[in-house]
Amino acid sequence: MTCPILPPELLGIIFELVAIEHPFLVPFTVPCDVPTHPPTDRGPFELAGPQCDECRTTFPLGWFSVTHVCRRWRDAAYATSSLWTRINNYMPRPAVEVCLECSRGQPLSLFIGRHRHVLTHPNQDWTWPGAVLEEEELARIAFLFSQAHLRIQKLVTTRDLLRRLIPIFAQSPLHNVQSINLLFCDKLNENSADLIASLRPHCLRELSLVGLTFIQWSQPGTLWPDIVASSLHSLVCDGIGYTPLVIRGLRGLRSLRFLRVHKMSGNMQDMEAATSGTAIELLHCQEIDLDGLDEQVAGFLNALHLRPDVRLRIRSRLLHHSIHMLPPNVAAIRAHLFRPGCQPITPFRTVTFHHVSSYAWRLCASRQVESASRSDLDVTYDTSLVRKSPYEDFFGLSPTIADNIIGLHITSPDPGATNNLPRLLRHNFSSFTSLELLRVCGTGMVAQAVDDLLPQPDDPPLFPVLRELVLADLPSQMLSAEYEELGVKLLVIFNTRRKAGVPIRVLQVPDGEMMHGKTVWDELSSLVTVRIAQDT
Repeated sequence: MTCPILPPELLGIIFELVAIEHPFLVPFTVPCDVPTHPPTDRGPFELAGPQCDECRTTFPLGWFSVTHVCRRWRDAAYATSSLWTRINNYMPRPAVEVCLECSRGQPLSLFIGRHRHVLTHPNQDWTWPGAVLEEEELARIAFLFSQAHLRIQKLVTTRDLLRRLIPIFAQSPLHNVQSINLLFCDKLNENSADLIASLRPHCLRELSLVGLTFIQWSQPGTLWPDIVASSLHSLVCDGIGYTPLVIRGLRGLRSLRFLRVHKMSGNMQDMEAATSGTAIELLHCQEIDLDGLDEQVAGFLNALHLRPDVRLRIRSRLLHHSIHMLPPNVAAIRAHLFRPGCQPITPFRTVTFHHVSSYAWRLCASRQVESASRSDLDVTYDTSLVRKSPYEDFFGLSPTIADNIIGLHITSPDPGATNNLPRLLRHNFSSFTSLELLRVCGTGMVAQAVDDLLPQPDDPPLFPVLRELVLADLPSQMLSAEYEELGVKLLVIFNTRRKAGVPIRVLQVPDGEMMHGKTVWDELSSLVTVRIAQDT
């Protein structure tokens, strides 16, 4: 085989990319090209492959196979220390030794699971109730801890497996672990916080708790409050048994920068009561990510005292009674943004509106004029009752952020999404009176937006300072008659607004071919500046 003429550094980058798609935990089926022993008779959880004399392991898996193609590839892989930093409890001891040696002192990630295909994604379902660690696996983990427990910076495991490892942690505590992902609990009324504290993670920065049935964060006599309050920057709670317990544990987390709570349980009153009448201050928190029923999200948000410029990411499912009044979570967002005594913050400047699914709509607002990669306010409402809502302006959220909005981007719906919001612009964004730029993508959205911009007998023109209209992503296969109809409607809009003293000055379209040979488009060109997207 001809070796590629690539420097070792570039080969190392390629191997790292391969490792993402084919981690060291996927069965390897291609034989080694280096001298081997005959396959040994092993159980179902061992690789039925050859043993390699060169690397001293019995299962070259996934990206590990690059070390068995040619000497040059092997040397480059061994020289790429970051390839060898992920270890799991299914690796035989020789493989663990290779990883410890080739990682050259770099921080390690340890994944302890109960299923053969343990991947590095923390949310993958790779655990099953009733399974236990075998003695051989415990011995391998004990060996790893004895050699490198201070190098372990990330731990992913389950609640019950962590319990089995307490004797090992007692001898080799994880003082330097910075990230812990703890998944699933099969035992009620056993405090997961105490268990985590037994690791003595004095450098803990990130904690992810998924599917735990019980957690009490303030048990007397534990190390938990002292450890977490001084170091924790990121907390993720997904499906915790009783969300008010999470709220109680937030008090005193002085360093918390990111908080995500999904799959909430409990009601609004319980969450607000969890604060004992005093809101929990998270004044260093930069982002809050909440997902739950409308009242649950509102209760959680009302329990917190946040900095005024915190990024809010909210997904809320509106119930029937919520849409006949101002939804509680909208009221909570308003209370946060306009809390008395808050220092003034930069107002929202641009909004993106996206049809996520048949009954889910997402509004993202940014304080930057140019499109930002991260929104300052990201709210998704999921409900089948959108048509029945008596509230204008997206359930009352749009007026909350309307001041100083100058750009609105309506995106094309996802495949399969059915547009079910009537009067798209008038129903949701009539309060955006400072809007200067409107960008609409997709045939269905363009048609709705143009219809909404048409003059109405009893309504003033929408967006009185609108200067530019951008129509994007129109399909090239639109019929000539459809282009003509669109042009006629635009002509009515531009003429009417010009006479009313609120003219649109720029129209941007995706394709110049749509204008050729059509009188109506010639008339449009005399009223506004027409730009072709490819020319901008």
